[in-house]
Amino acid sequence: MRNLIVLVTLLFSVSAMAEMPKYLEGATVTVTLKNGKTYEYKSDEMAVVPRSNLDVNAAKVAAFHTLHKKLVSKEIVKNKKHRVYGLLGYGPTGNLKTSTNGSKYKTEHEEGAVFGVGYQFKLSEDLNIGGQVQSNETFSLSVGTDF
Repeated sequence: MRNLIVLVTLLFSVSAMAEMPKYLEGATVTVTLKNGKTYEYKSDEMAVVPRSNLDVNAAKVAAFHTLHKKLVSKEIVKNKKHRVYGLLGYGPTGNLKTSTNGSKYKTEHEEGAVFGVGYQFKLSEDLNIGGQVQSNETFSLSVGTDF
């Protein structure tokens, strides 16, 4: 089966480059495997090529490899180390009022739009640290990873 695959691959790859001789027009190509199984192909669809001509296919593979190298080896833009971002949300706006009445503790707060700004710094390829400040007097520190 491997021989058949190699033969068919060769026939397809070289048939586009080779002109068919007049004496092969209308002929058939018969492939017999070691196990005795035979396959027939029309000569206008397939071509048999001596192994010395395999260098043509090697040149095609080398050209593809060179093209692949050019595409893959393009310089990839490195990630930047600094990130600044803004926040917008809804929640407590600060103005916390507390009162105590005997054994009861009561809290009240106003709700509304909360704004903020944050900053992150990339320590390594996957690790970053940062902080953020919000308009409701909240400050946060963060440690994160990229994945």
